[in-house]
Amino acid sequence: MSITAYQIVKSIAEQGSFIRAAESIHLTPGALSRSVSTLEKRWDLSLFTRTKNDVRLTSEGELLYPYLCEVLRCESILNQKIAQVHGLETGTVRIAALGSVCRAWMPDILGTFRQEHPGIRLQLMEAETKDIIAMVQNKTADIGLADISGENDLQIIPLYEDPVYCVTAKNYFPSDKYYVSVNDMKEIFFLIQENSDLFHIQRFWEQYDIKPSYSFVAGDNAIMAMVEGGFGASIAPGMFLSAANHNVEVYPIFPQIYRTIGLIAPKNSELSPAQRCMITHIRRHTKGLSS
Repeated sequence: MSITAYQIVKSIAEQGSFIRAAESIHLTPGALSRSVSTLEKRWDLSLFTRTKNDVRLTSEGELLYPYLCEVLRCESILNQKIAQVHGLETGTVRIAALGSVCRAWMPDILGTFRQEHPGIRLQLMEAETKDIIAMVQNKTADIGLADISGENDLQIIPLYEDPVYCVTAKNYFPSDKYYVSVNDMKEIFFLIQENSDLFHIQRFWEQYDIKPSYSFVAGDNAIMAMVEGGFGASIAPGMFLSAANHNVEVYPIFPQIYRTIGLIAPKNSELSPAQRCMITHIRRHTKGLSS
């Protein structure tokens, strides 16, 4: 069976649509339908359930899908190894990263990598840590750059200790004018972004028996606007604040809180040459960073 048929199945599963899948791989919807039908007849099962609004894998399709993706991954590695033999570099590296990492690191990392390895295609996706971990686990991303303060079963490479700050309105004054203390935090009403990664903050609150009042708000810009207006304070990492431009006060927290930004990837044995190359490049780029 042609490897193209597996690529077609993977694209349809990812896009949830024959039309969108056809556009993404530059084939006609009819060609995709014929390829799927041929594969279904060969395997004597149905791969997709078609509804009015989308296309989904059947239970049989979901069972076979991880193995189909593994065949494609191995085929990609094989092609990259063949290219290496001929002195060429090919492949695709899909990176999922936190928004602050996308803004602070990725323009330079991707720009310099492309200069050194022009034959390797790059994809960058922005997400929160829990989604980044899931994307690497289910192989929709090859490498993740996220807060590694939590636990998971992937390869973890710490890169940077990012200090976390308390962000307040201009008219707020902590008990010590230079930093926000544990006692201050017990009295502050916090605005926290929905779906944000709270590993480091929650550990800090538990350690010092802080039971703050807080509310979840959708979006960093909305939070900063509310902080500016005096509706509460927030907690934000230094990487985010370095690119932010808001009329607020930023105080260190004492004792200091850090989040650990790290690289998340599958085990070395599962990495393609292109992915290994990117990991080496990221580690070289971030070596020596300090808070």
